[in-house]
Amino acid sequence: MKTVSIIFTGLFFLINTSCQESNITENELDDLLEVLDEVEEVEELEGTEPMYKEHHIEIREEHANDEFIKGCLNAINEDDAEAIEYDYRDGITEERAAILMTYWLPEQPWRMKDNFIALLMDQDKSIIGALAEHELDSPNDERAYALCILTDNWDQFDEWLDGRWDEVDPAIEAYKKSH
Repeated sequence: MKTVSIIFTGLFFLINTSCQESNITENELDDLLEVLDEVEEVEELEGTEPMYKEHHIEIREEHANDEFIKGCLNAINEDDAEAIEYDYRDGITEERAAILMTYWLPEQPWRMKDNFIALLMDQDKSIIGALAEHELDSPNDERAYALCILTDNWDQFDEWLDGRWDEVDPAIEAYKKSH
């Protein structure tokens, strides 16, 4: 959308410059400005699409009445870290974790998968083990979550998330070699 905005800004500049040189009427200029306003409105509407349009998770019929599961999936779809951490993580039960795991797929974008691990990080690895194993390869901080889940060792978690990747990545490699 930024590209479209830049193009229309450039066009507006050219039109405005041309209008000044060709003595365009005020009504014609108002019409052009109205068209530009309509384009901006369309851009705003397009910005409301889900973050992961191609991989957007749709709730299945059997969970359609479960507001908690719907909220979790919406937070994942919208990359809403605050909702994941403060609204939903503490409400995850084994049953809910098992349901949410049925929505996780390895081919989803990394940020979406990272949102799953952030939401489910307090759950037993027997439920989220496949996700945690996959997350070891995440290019993002959540690979530290995955390592802590899989090793059931959270001693270094805070330090790792403070950027000590020189320790995390070798620990991940050591874990992979031993499993």
